Amino acid sequence: MSNTCMNTIRIEGPEKDLLALKDHINAVRKDEKAKHYRNLYLLLLRLGYPKSEAEEFDIREDFTGGDAEIENGILKLDTESAWRFQSSGWEAVRKKFPAVSVYYLAEELGNCVFETNDTARRHFPYKYCLDWWDEREGDGETEYFNDDCSLIEYVHDHFDSTVGTFEQAEKALQAFGEKDNLANLTEIHHNTEYELLP
Repeated sequence: MSNTCMNTIRIEGPEKDLLALKDHINAVRKDEKAKHYRNLYLLLLRLGYPKSEAEEFDIREDFTGGDAEIENGILKLDTESAWRFQSSGWEAVRKKFPAVSVYYLAEELGNCVFETNDTARRHFPYKYCLDWWDEREGDGETEYFNDDCSLIEYVHDHFDSTVGTFEQAEKALQAFGEKDNLANLTEIHHNTEYELLP
């Protein structure tokens, strides 16, 4: 899927709802039809939506990160979607399970998408994502930082040992990127417009 958005999803709620959702998601992953249809679309069909209604939602999403699992009372799932998080599709899932809370982290750094609805930072404490690549060395990383201090320390250790402030870190990354390298620093966006939480 081009312009792929990587989504990390964490769902909290009553155990019976989490078990039911886990079973539905994993059944979709093993369904032969999954080769021809988007997984989120098939999930909506399993949850009782008619085809015509399911097609009206954002459904361009596949469950790619292995089976959904419940750990410490949280349903965990990784997906890939087109362009961005498929909000209305997940709102439709939640309508069938209104007692659950669906938290997500969406990343499509090529389109500067780095967002979550986890404003309390329960599952996704990040403030910044740094995606960098050194063309000459043929090496790079995608790193996450929970605060300014950890970002400054990383830039100091990996790019410029004179860096001591956030502004200096930004300038060092900009200078690195001007040498045919890549250094994209993206601050997380907290998006609360979707009806995914009680």
